[in-house]
This record gives sequence, structure tokens and C-alpha cells, in this order.
Amino acid sequence: MAVRFAELVDDFLDALRAAKRSEHTLSGYRNDLYGIAGRIVGTMPAADPTDPDPAGELGASRPLESLEQRVARLAVDDLTPRSLRRGFGSWASDHAEGSLVRAWTVWNRFFSHLVDDEVLTRNPMKSVPKPKLPQTAPRSIRHDNPAALLMATAAAVDPRSKASKRWPERDVALVATFCVTGIRLAEAVSLNLDSITGPAGARRLQVTGKGKKDRALPVQPGLESILDRYLATREERHGPRAIDDPNAALLVHYDGSRLTPARIQYVIEQLYKRAGIRSAVPGGALVHALRHSFASLAVEYGADVVELRDLLGHSSLATTSRYLDANANRLREAVAGHPSQRAVDAFR
Repeated sequence: MAVRFAELVDDFLDALRAAKRSEHTLSGYRNDLYGIAGRIVGTMPAADPTDPDPAGELGASRPLESLEQRVARLAVDDLTPRSLRRGFGSWASDHAEGSLVRAWTVWNRFFSHLVDDEVLTRNPMKSVPKPKLPQTAPRSIRHDNPAALLMATAAAVDPRSKASKRWPERDVALVATFCVTGIRLAEAVSLNLDSITGPAGARRLQVTGKGKKDRALPVQPGLESILDRYLATREERHGPRAIDDPNAALLVHYDGSRLTPARIQYVIEQLYKRAGIRSAVPGGALVHALRHSFASLAVEYGADVVELRDLLGHSSLATTSRYLDANANRLREAVAGHPSQRAVDAFR
């Protein structure tokens, strides 16, 4: 009897769970596996209604059988290169490129697991063309110096807010941290007081990024001073115990609780509006736009792709190279200064 697809999926997800993958990740994997599986059975021929054998091959299932029932009876032998190509072709018809790339990656890993477990002898995904994710330009803020403008705005008193909810030192620290480190929103939320390490004048920010990968970012004197000032006002607001626990959140709300992603997004958006640059911020990239702006400016002022990859916590140079592509003028200057280019210019 052929091994059922559903049984293999459960085994695959159990293996990922043992590797400490999050339930959110597992849910995404399951959705991609069953999503493509649904397209695969949907492209297979329906049965003859007079077929007396409901337990026959998948392609001979009864017409009234639901899609879920057909997927439940899907066997590993049905996952041929041809059926997979049809399934992915159907998926590509109404899904974005990013979804298609992610689904291909999930299925490739699923089959690699089956090969490792000796359920299959080869990975059929090698016969399914791997989709390419189109390169998109980083969505930076369309302003020459957003950091200076936003910090000045954060430091100024907002007359529309209640006095009890004004905390300019915290807001300045929030903006400065994003603008000079390029960290992600989730990384900022997870920062604790002990994330700041090292002696005064040589401090570092210990950041845990995607895949629980840690990296240490340099804290320059300016950011160090801003963070110290913010922590001093935090002690004034909530007492010495507020900064005694090294595991306490670094960035907190007015009541001393850890800032949530939604709250940080709200604070940053309000600063954009007060600064008059909300329209200059790409849609859907409130905090991430600060990360993009940091990276683009870092390239413009001399950071190479490897240095930028380490600062941003990217796992691939291909991801980081987008910022080089977005700085065409700098690349043109680099080529113009190349000895071979000078020789060509002199020869013409």
C-alpha cells in the first residue's frame, strides 16, 4: 500500500518541530504543502461516475468526492514531476512570485526529508523549474536626512499629547536606534537591557535576528549618549528597579511594559506625520523604511556588500546586493575609477 501524503507531511512537520521551528513556521509549511497538493489533485482527471471502485487510483476518484477527500487519499507515488509541474503551474496563476518561491522551497525541503528517510530515492523537485523572485528596489524614505528630521521632531514637545504620555527621550532613542543600526522591528522589540554590552565608549548592541542568529552591532558615542539619557529618564519615571533587571525590555511603553510591534509602528508613524514626511514613506514600510534608508546610506558612504550583510543580518549576499543596485551612481563612480576603465578611456 502506497504511503499517504498526509502521513508524510505529519512526519516532516514533527521533524521540524524537533528542530525547534516555531509553530508559525510549521503552519506556513503545512499551508504551502496542502495548497500545492490541492492544485495537484485538481489537475488530475476526474473519475467516470460509473466506476464502482472508490478506493482506486487518485485519478479515478468519484466526481462527488471533495477536494479535501482527494488530497487525503493522495499517495507519494502520485507526486510525479509531471503532476508537480502542473500543480505549481496552477498555483502560479493566482499567487504572487514570493508565494511561489516560498512554496517551491518548502516542497524541495519536504522531498529532501523524504530522501533522507529513504522514502524516495530522488527529489522530484529537480524537475520543477525553480521560480525566481524579482529584484525590487529597497523602499527607502524619500528625504535627504530622515534621521535628523525625525529625531528633532521626537525631541520637540507635541502639544496634542497628554503630558503624562510625553516621553521625548524614549522616542528619540527609538528613532536613533533604528536609524543607525538598521535593525528589524521584531529585533527591536526583543532587545533587553543586557543587549547593550561592553564598556562605555566601546559598547555593542547584541541583536537576535531571523533564525535566532545573533550579531553584535557597534554603538557609536552618539547613540550611547541617547540611550543613557533615555534610561536615566526611565529610572526617574519608574524607579531604580526599572533598570536593575538585565532581562527587562530595553524599549518600553509609558507604563513600563515592553513595547509591542504595533505600538512602535504607531509611534513612528506619528513622528512621520508630525515631521511632514508621511507621504515620503513607502506604503507598508513604516519601520522597515528606516532599515532601508540606513542600508542605502551605508552603501553610499562606503560600506561594502559583506559589511552591510553583517550589519543587517542577512543570510545571503543576494539580498544585500539590492542596495548596491539601488546606488547606481556609486557603482558608476567605482567603475569609472577602475584602472582598466581608465585605460579604455585613454585609448579611445
